[in-house]
Amino acid sequence: MWHGLVEAPSAEEVDVGKRSEPCRSLFQDDVEQLIPVELRRGRPNANVGQPPADRVVRQVRQEEKAPKLVDISAQRDGSLRKHVLVEAPCAAPRVLPGAEVRAKITATLGEESVPLEKRLLHGPKEHCWTAGSGAHCQLVELMVCSMHLGETSTATSSDQQLVADAGVLGNCANLGKVDFVVSLDAISACTVESAEDVLKWAGEQKASASCSLQQGKTQLALLKYTAICQKLAPRAGVEAAAMPGLDDASLHEAASLRLASRLNSALCLLRLGLWQDAADACTDILKEDAANIKALFRRGKALLQLGLPREAVADLAQANQLDPGNREVTQLLRQCQALLKKAADKATLLNEQRSKHVDKWS
Repeated sequence: MWHGLVEAPSAEEVDVGKRSEPCRSLFQDDVEQLIPVELRRGRPNANVGQPPADRVVRQVRQEEKAPKLVDISAQRDGSLRKHVLVEAPCAAPRVLPGAEVRAKITATLGEESVPLEKRLLHGPKEHCWTAGSGAHCQLVELMVCSMHLGETSTATSSDQQLVADAGVLGNCANLGKVDFVVSLDAISACTVESAEDVLKWAGEQKASASCSLQQGKTQLALLKYTAICQKLAPRAGVEAAAMPGLDDASLHEAASLRLASRLNSALCLLRLGLWQDAADACTDILKEDAANIKALFRRGKALLQLGLPREAVADLAQANQLDPGNREVTQLLRQCQALLKKAADKATLLNEQRSKHVDKWS
């Protein structure tokens, strides 16, 4: 058998004994290494850069790249993640709440025991809507608002509040775990570069977040409030609302929008049961405004849930002093004081019983 300029005997002509197949394979692999690459590529039916047509030589198998995991939970605590199946091109624009998007959505049951033909719940179908508007379930909205143009991702959840969507899944109370695959095809221009655009966008998103909160879509509302805080956050030592090009009234409006969004973010964290995160968010506000009644009230509420009634009473008493007519503050303060009194009475009773026990055996 001829290999270019090198003559090598055929494997069938070589007596390799009992272990013929492994030895034959090793022998021919060694011979192939002696043949110039140009000659091997010039053989009939040999593709450029591929092994010879009449022989498959050893090749290094490349390990498959694991899907990229991205946190899409509104509070960024890792409780909800997406798998990036197809990454977006470099410098691809990212979706901002309020942008018009076009994406292909597929929903399937997450139970692998169910036959594939019965797992499909929706799609693949193309949808056009405003990102973050709540037109789709919270899981899809959270996915889209974390995506870049050209990206395809998948996420799974069995939380009915996250996957409930009248437009796609309808009543999903008994569906269990649901998988969503979203492929982002287009994003409309949603520029919020100038100070006026930022202020207008922040006002629209705050109103939209309030509607989401009233509808019980807490994760989606928290996503929007967080986006507002980030857009209106201080940069390079400049004050939070000190955006050039705005008059004093607009600057005051920007500061009010950011403060309201921070307070409402704490409210969302309370509704999600994230007591420590809510307390920390209120603490950050109180560092800037120690007399903020809502921050004192919501931190007191969080501290009470954390099992710190004394600290909660301190916050609530200060809030009650600032606003004596606030019914919510008064009720929660009385509740905390009652808990402290109950704990004190219990401690007194235990001490009395302990004293009697000591006197009996003394």
